[in-house]
Amino acid sequence: MTVPSEFAPSRAVVEAQEEQSLLDKIIERGTITREASPHEVAAIMGQLDTDKMLRAIADEVNESWFYDFKVDGKTQVVGFGVVGAQEMARIRAEMGFPIRYLDIIEEEVTRHGEIGMRVMMKARCMRSGLEDIGIAFYPWYNEVAIRDSQGNKTKEKKRVLDDKADRKALSVAERNATLGVVPESLQQAILKIRKQLIEKNAARAEKDRKKYLEAQHIPARSVDAQKETARQQTQDPYGDGAVKPVGTPAKLGDESETEPLRQEQRDKLEDMKKHAAITREQRAWIEKGLSNGLTQRQAARAIAQFEQQILEHDRVPAAEAKSA
Repeated sequence: MTVPSEFAPSRAVVEAQEEQSLLDKIIERGTITREASPHEVAAIMGQLDTDKMLRAIADEVNESWFYDFKVDGKTQVVGFGVVGAQEMARIRAEMGFPIRYLDIIEEEVTRHGEIGMRVMMKARCMRSGLEDIGIAFYPWYNEVAIRDSQGNKTKEKKRVLDDKADRKALSVAERNATLGVVPESLQQAILKIRKQLIEKNAARAEKDRKKYLEAQHIPARSVDAQKETARQQTQDPYGDGAVKPVGTPAKLGDESETEPLRQEQRDKLEDMKKHAAITREQRAWIEKGLSNGLTQRQAARAIAQFEQQILEHDRVPAAEAKSA
C-alpha cells in the first residue's frame, strides 16, 4: 500500500533512521559497545558523516570537477579543480559543514623575474573549526609559440598579456584552501571511483535531458556535439566549457589557455559570422578574436554556442511552415 506523501517520513527522519541502523550494526559486530567512550562514538559518527557526504557528492560528480594531465608523458596527475572544490564546498555547506574564507590578501609581486598576482586566504570549516591556508601565483604575461600562415607552431615565441591572472590566482587559492579543510579520506574515495561516477551521472543526466526534450517536443542535439562540449569542459579548466553567450564571465580552473586557434576553427567562424542568427555584437567579437589571437578553447566554446544558436534560428521557420 502506498503511503500518502503527507504521512511519509521527512528526509531528516529517514537519514536519522539510517544512521541509527548503521550504528546498531557496528555495535553488533563488536567494533564498539553501547558503553563506548565519547571519543569512540565521535569517531564512528564522524565516519557516518563522511559516508553520508560521499553519497551526496557522488550523485553530482562530473568531468568538470577534475584536472587530469601527464608529467613527461608518463606519470598521470589527477586532482580536484576549482569547480570540483567549489561544488564540494557547496554540498558540505548544505549538509551542515559550511566553509568561511578569511584574511584574503591580494598583492602584485615578482617571482623568478616574473611579475604577477599572488593571493593568500584562509578557509575555516565552521563546524569542526579546522583551518588551512591557500596560496596561488599567476604571472601577467605568458610565452606562446607563434604560428605560421598555415597554423603550424614555429620556434619563435611571443609574450601575451593574461588579463585574467588575478582571477585565476584568486580561484586557485580558494581551491587550495578549500581542499585543506575537506577530509582527505573523502577526496581519495571520490578520486578512486571518479570514472565510474562520471559515467553513471552522465548517463542519468542524458536520460533526464531526453525526457525533458521529448516533453517539450525539441529535437535532441547530436551525440558528436555533446561529446565536443564534454571534451571542452575537461580540457578547458579556465573556462566553464559550456554553451553560453559570448562575453559572459568564465569560471576559472588550473591551466591557462594559450594555444592559438586552428585553421579549420578560423574557417568555421568566418562562415558562421555570415549567418543571420549571429548578432552584430557577436560578429564584432569574432572579428576581434580572429585579429587578436583567439585561442583554440575560446574558439571551441564560441563554435559550440553558435551552432546551437543557428540550429534554434533555423528551426523556427521550419516549425512555422509545418504549422501553416
